[in-house]
Amino acid sequence: MTIYVVFVISLTKGTLKGIFKGPPDTPYAGGKFVVDIQIPDDYPYKPPKMKFDTKVYHPNISSQTGAICLDILKDNWTPVLTLKTALISLQSLLFDPVPGRFVLDSNG
Repeated sequence: MTIYVVFVISLTKGTLKGIFKGPPDTPYAGGKFVVDIQIPDDYPYKPPKMKFDTKVYHPNISSQTGAICLDILKDNWTPVLTLKTALISLQSLLFDPVPGRFVLDSNG
């Protein structure tokens, strides 16, 4: 069973942290992944800004900044989506990378 945890860091700035376990049967299995979540003033009409605090080596995640290349966190966000949906999508991204949507670090 996967547990998703979201906790408040600062109510005034809309800063949250999300935590989830790495998906089974992947190199990330057994890992705990912490995600920084910034809630914009116009949420849920605009997506939350998310980045990994945990160092992750993955083609859709910057190993330097934790930036995430995921469509629902950009152009495909809708107000129907939730923080839980976003965290589940991040866990799924670790299981199944999106080809052709790479995050390029400044070194490469």
